[in-house]
Amino acid sequence: MTRFRQPFRSQVVRKWIAPLMLLDAYSAVLFLVLPEGVNRVFVMECLFIWSMCTVILLAAYLVVPRLHYLVESIDSEPGDRYQAADAILVLLPLSPIVGYALRNMDTLRWHDALVVVCIFSLVSAVMVVAIPQFLSRWLSRSVAAMLGLSLAFTLATMASVTRGFRWHGSGDVVVQLAFFSLVFVTCFFVYRKDRRALSSAVVCYLFGTIAVAAVSELTSEMRRPTAIDRSGIPSVTRLAESREIKRRPDIFLMTYDSYVENETMLESSPFLVETLRGS
Repeated sequence: MTRFRQPFRSQVVRKWIAPLMLLDAYSAVLFLVLPEGVNRVFVMECLFIWSMCTVILLAAYLVVPRLHYLVESIDSEPGDRYQAADAILVLLPLSPIVGYALRNMDTLRWHDALVVVCIFSLVSAVMVVAIPQFLSRWLSRSVAAMLGLSLAFTLATMASVTRGFRWHGSGDVVVQLAFFSLVFVTCFFVYRKDRRALSSAVVCYLFGTIAVAAVSELTSEMRRPTAIDRSGIPSVTRLAESREIKRRPDIFLMTYDSYVENETMLESSPFLVETLRGS
């Protein structure tokens, strides 16, 4: 009866059940705050999957007495104390955000980009450092930190993954969970073996992301003049400036040379109405 009176001393609870409960809480909160899209659908599906895993594991823990002693006998986790180098891990989920900001500096003002980076830095720090440390009395801090790190990185990278698989509205939960699991397993085992190695890899990944984004932006800048005529002014703009609007209709018909998603059409309409000046 001792393990029922003091369940959080059990490694089954600390390393498995309690972290799964934390993932359930993350998913529920993210489902409430995230906008409609692939990430929101992902956390909603994960909330169901992880809740089922929590219930099954909790039932097994209560029904199978030997499970507790089996896990205790194979446990070999080293010290679980927080180290200053762990704060560097926040840069991993932040790396994709920095890359997105650098690639979109033509539409983002520098202070808007700074606000976005700061918000994601705060969220990542809470999930990777603050909450695992605060709950370390009841669950394994390292497991909770790596779960928070993996979930934050998966959500931050989802835009690139969505583009690669050409998802719209929702993605393939099997692929998404496989990506999350791969990140978690890799980070967890490297973290347990050598924290400094993981921190160094995170810093290298950040600088690599910045370098790739800078090269991509430079390449885009070099390609842009091909869409501009010899005078240096886009032909549509030059044509519009030479004419005045004789009638101001309530409806503008816009055509695109390729498929454009509904969100793009909705966002671009006001800007095109203001800039196009043709009859």
